[in-house]
Amino acid sequence: MAQSPAPFELPVITATDPAAVADWLAAAVATEQRTDEVRASRAGGSPKLHATTVDYIVNGVEIGERHDRSFRAAANLMEVYLTSGIEPLIMQLLIEPTLDLGLKRSDAERQIRCGIEHARRQHGGIEV
Repeated sequence: MAQSPAPFELPVITATDPAAVADWLAAAVATEQRTDEVRASRAGGSPKLHATTVDYIVNGVEIGERHDRSFRAAANLMEVYLTSGIEPLIMQLLIEPTLDLGLKRSDAERQIRCGIEHARRQHGGIEV
């Protein structure tokens, strides 16, 4: 069958299984917690962007989740900014994608800091 697959109709789903929904939500929470643990081990002890915030920025959200996820992401970003400032926020937004591209942590941090300093010089040394 694998050598010559035949097309088929996808089944129409008419109901959801409450146990499957509960299992899916539990797995999502466990995944988020594990992702946060990995990020925490990479980033140190400052306030962190939540895995759901990063996922929202990278992947967007489904129509039914837009209001809640937008609110949560905005609140999380503001929390990091208010407790740590703009540079740690920029670092947290960019460090994971940069590490995922294969740069070493020291190189990734240096490139991000250099970008911040370049922008600051371009705008007359503005401190925020």
